[in-house]
Amino acid sequence: MKMQSKKDYLNLLRARYHKAERKVTKSEIINEVLNNIGFVRKYAIVQLNKPKEGVKLKQKRNRKKIYTADLKLPLIKIWDLLNRPCSKRLKPSIPEMLNKLIKFNEIQVTPIQIVLLNSMGSWTIDRLLNNERAVRGIGGTKPSKYLLNKKIKIRVNFDDVQNPGNLEIDTVHHCGERLEGAYAVTLNNIDILTLWSEQECFLRCLRSQVISGFDLVRKRFPYSIISADFDNGGEFKNYQFVNYCERNKIKFTRSRSYKKNDQCYIEGNNFVDVRELIGYERYETKEEVDLINDLYRNEHRLLNNFFYPNMKLKVKKRDGAKVTKTYDNARTPYQRVLESSVSEVIKSKLREEYENLNPAELNRSIRKKIIHLRQVSRVRKLDRAMI
Repeated sequence: MKMQSKKDYLNLLRARYHKAERKVTKSEIINEVLNNIGFVRKYAIVQLNKPKEGVKLKQKRNRKKIYTADLKLPLIKIWDLLNRPCSKRLKPSIPEMLNKLIKFNEIQVTPIQIVLLNSMGSWTIDRLLNNERAVRGIGGTKPSKYLLNKKIKIRVNFDDVQNPGNLEIDTVHHCGERLEGAYAVTLNNIDILTLWSEQECFLRCLRSQVISGFDLVRKRFPYSIISADFDNGGEFKNYQFVNYCERNKIKFTRSRSYKKNDQCYIEGNNFVDVRELIGYERYETKEEVDLINDLYRNEHRLLNNFFYPNMKLKVKKRDGAKVTKTYDNARTPYQRVLESSVSEVIKSKLREEYENLNPAELNRSIRKKIIHLRQVSRVRKLDRAMI
């Protein structure tokens, strides 16, 4: 049989290809097209899958919608009354709720609408309620987390930090061995360049408490705060804290989840600044919180920032399993501030404050207050044991 063109040849092969039931037969036909016409294999498959020339494709019928928009209002009313459950929880409750609302004349529906509302599936319920959920901001925590994650940028390192005022912040929980109930929480803040640190304690790790605590701490730093970097905890990653930072022109970033090295400064100083002083006991009264804050705001901050030397990691090299770290010379945060780019007015104020400080007296005062804190905690435990 003489072929007039490639089209005729392809039409002939298409008929065989469409009738072929085995995969091997179809593969042989594709190879035949490759050998005789020279098509690329994928293009040959596309051509053979097309309908035979002259044969019209069946047009898709436009199915008439069964569950129309007039069902949305009664469905939304039922959904609202049941505290906006998901579609799978809502579906079994629709018939009973419809009967109740019709009985007390709370809803106007036709007999056809009653049948359709009772018969619709969870997918249809989701489709009809989709816009309503979006308007009301309902959908669990995922949309909120997604928007916050997009808004708060991730920061991995601080190699570009040249000025003081860039903080890492974290919370330390004084819950003892139990997480339930109200207990004291310390908000720890450390400057990345100078290692100047400030702490504030409050009861319950609430967003409002964290914001007010950070506001107090921010005012105790000798220089203005430029940025704050925090972890992915809900006490920091929320719209209230983000709005506070925006109002006060503080840049905010976050670390990656489960990557503690992203916040190496604060993670390394939580023990030195908080645990070594307060310990691991549980504190859960306002009196105990006030005693802890008395330490943080007075003797501890002065000793910690003016007299306690610390070292910063300069270089870290890995050679196989061996890790070599190089640190700078040990200096106090006060000395680092004097070497930084802060104004001379700030430096002179710090020098005057330093001249009037007696580290031995500060240390004695800390010991007395710690003993008093332990006694208050012990009395509370005894009182509870006697009840």
